[in-house]
Amino acid sequence: MSSHFGRAIITTCLFFSVSANAQVSLKDLKGTTPFEMKGYKTSDTISDEKTLKSLCPYYVRKIIKTGNGVCLSVGTFAGIQNISVYYEFKDYRIYNIMSEFPLGDYTTIKNALREKYGAPREESESIATNGFGAQFQQVRTVWGFSDGILMISRIAGKIDRSNFRFINSEEIDALDQKPKVDF
Repeated sequence: MSSHFGRAIITTCLFFSVSANAQVSLKDLKGTTPFEMKGYKTSDTISDEKTLKSLCPYYVRKIIKTGNGVCLSVGTFAGIQNISVYYEFKDYRIYNIMSEFPLGDYTTIKNALREKYGAPREESESIATNGFGAQFQQVRTVWGFSDGILMISRIAGKIDRSNFRFINSEEIDALDQKPKVDF
């Protein structure tokens, strides 16, 4: 797994802890239409090798063999060149999608998502403080879909990076489950 994907998971965990403190239910953010990106819906099964390679040509060999794994696509997103997008597959269907990008591209990408998907379900601002006491404005914007949520964060992992991530309903349901061991 790439370090970028790992940072997105950490960022997502931070989002959920902030959401929990604000009493926001992730299930309440769900919408009525399925998520779609670049012509593919997360419910689509993509088992054709040629289609998989065209969607994301890097690290796709495991997905072709097993139907599961993470692959990478690098291309233009919202008019910005060389944006990396990671697709996570489960049983040959897109399960999650994540991208990390420079903070300077945040507004352009957020506006493109707003133009494509409409008004967000939730937007929150907070102040993030690092270990040295420096403070940064953090913004999280969430769109709801029938099969999950799309979140874009202004600061993600590093102060000069932003990210977006689609989180599917199965993962949201798993996060809502209480741990079996309370320690």
